[in-house]
Amino acid sequence: MSDFGKQRYCGVEDEYRIATIDGRQISVDQLIAGSPRFFFDEAGHVPLFAPAAEPDSAGGRIWTWYGGTLYNDYDELGTLVEATTPLTPVGPGVESLVDNVLTHRTQLVELAQGESVLGVSTHLNLLLDSRFQGKDLCDFTSQVPSNAFASTEAQKLGADIALIATHTISPVIAYLLFNHRPLKGALYRPRRNRRMELCLPYVPEPDQMRAGFLFWFAAVDAITDLIKADLSEGGDWERRFSQPDYYKQVLTRFPFVVSDIRFKRPSYYLGYEIGSDMEENVMENGSKAVIQTQRGPVNVVELARRYVEFISARLRSLATAEEMALLDDFLNRRRELSVDVQEQANALHLGHDYVQRAAGSWPRSYLNHHQVDELASVHLKFLRSPYRLLKPASRVSPGRLLRNTVRELDWDCIDLELVEENEGAVRRYLLAIPLAHTDSYLKLEENLSTVPQFLDAIKPWIKDVEEIANPRAIFAYGTLMDPERDRRSFSAIVTSVRAGYAYGEAYDFGDYPVLVERNRTGVVRGVLLSLLDFEESAGKFDLYEGCHQPNPQFVRVLRQVMLDNFENTLSWVYVGNGNNRLVREKLKTAPRVTGLWAKGSMRTG
Repeated sequence: MSDFGKQRYCGVEDEYRIATIDGRQISVDQLIAGSPRFFFDEAGHVPLFAPAAEPDSAGGRIWTWYGGTLYNDYDELGTLVEATTPLTPVGPGVESLVDNVLTHRTQLVELAQGESVLGVSTHLNLLLDSRFQGKDLCDFTSQVPSNAFASTEAQKLGADIALIATHTISPVIAYLLFNHRPLKGALYRPRRNRRMELCLPYVPEPDQMRAGFLFWFAAVDAITDLIKADLSEGGDWERRFSQPDYYKQVLTRFPFVVSDIRFKRPSYYLGYEIGSDMEENVMENGSKAVIQTQRGPVNVVELARRYVEFISARLRSLATAEEMALLDDFLNRRRELSVDVQEQANALHLGHDYVQRAAGSWPRSYLNHHQVDELASVHLKFLRSPYRLLKPASRVSPGRLLRNTVRELDWDCIDLELVEENEGAVRRYLLAIPLAHTDSYLKLEENLSTVPQFLDAIKPWIKDVEEIANPRAIFAYGTLMDPERDRRSFSAIVTSVRAGYAYGEAYDFGDYPVLVERNRTGVVRGVLLSLLDFEESAGKFDLYEGCHQPNPQFVRVLRQVMLDNFENTLSWVYVGNGNNRLVREKLKTAPRVTGLWAKGSMRTG
């Protein structure tokens, strides 16, 4: 595996409006409902120690079989579907990134089953090279325009890059990446985790992505180089960099500065959105647009050529020879840019013809031959087996160890929840494993001999530990409620039975009920069973519920339950796994259980 720790990453997020022929808008859940491919829903994932803070929210990202994500979003016109690429290494060239964009577009065409898929916007993300003299320039903060407040705080390196870019290369960005008269212009956004985001009108054409993305990445790195060079030339660089108008010092190093750049209230939470008419000029006039600069008027094509020359060192270090030739073709008018094409409506729609033209094959064939990126495959190793029983409990070898992928995942590391359980205590370890170390971690899982040795080996990745007393009780709400049947079937000795309620909703799956936590305002009736030999009995229950499977129907979790006397107490509960395909399918039609489960027999499957 590559040394991910030394790489920088980029990615693309597209927004789409998907609708049926009669205008009904489609959500992500509806899109993936009939697909046989693999999807992992963050909103459906079950944490082991505590329920999700907002189980009724619109839902988390849905991770796809190729390592990208799908997400529901909204704007003033209704529902949007966001599709993101996997995190993609920067250079050499951007072909891997463009291929990932075409993959998520092709996936949408396959999922849509005839619905209209209209491209709305394209968001380009780049991890900044922010290290300088032992510090991270992204740790400094700046006030950035916001659509919720007058301004909000964001990382300063990205803010300064945005300010410099809008005053210098923004006409080139519009020329290379806009289509003719889009609804919105560009938004330059400093983001958390050292990211710089460029929000654009939807970019349909792959070759324009290749040329425009390269130019933007090289420009960001060139601007970063100039900032670092300026900071190196004088003393007290931290004080100088902290000044709100510091970017103006760096602007003097650029060959052209656009005149009269003003900003308007951004259309997203934060960022710099140009309010003057420069972008409208490029949208309307394309390659004939004339840009007013502090050195006088300049044709936008000539401005683009001059800035390509200005950042040529960064371009050559990043681009392939073919991509440099492609950029040259666009700048010398040997190929037409979308901004010069008057009719763009058809290009904004995704369909089989688009995939055939852009990817060179029909959707099904293209997807079947797509090679999942190495970075994406790292995440998929964990997402395909989100729960893993590393060590079951037994009388001969006490103690149980379970690994769980956390509910919300980050791109730059793997966050895991590890639960160590014995008769007396339960410990929860939160791990953050850099992508470069995931192979080492997985080898430790495969070669686990004893729990103490394993826990000692993973110490570098542990960021938090929590310990509580083991409640040694299970809240049963279905086929495990009868203590006598538990004794006959599992040799379990129940020392006390108390009536109570778990939080959530239970659904009738025929032979058994399944509790889900998507609505924690509801309650599910059942009994709290205290067990004499908890580890051994719970281990047998786990096998019965299928918890040893990598993506099981049921997950045993710790939750607060309420007893009949209104006392809240901690207990183990078997909760339905929203990422199990059987659970997801049956929940669509299963009736809700409104009282105490009345079917008495054990299930056989």
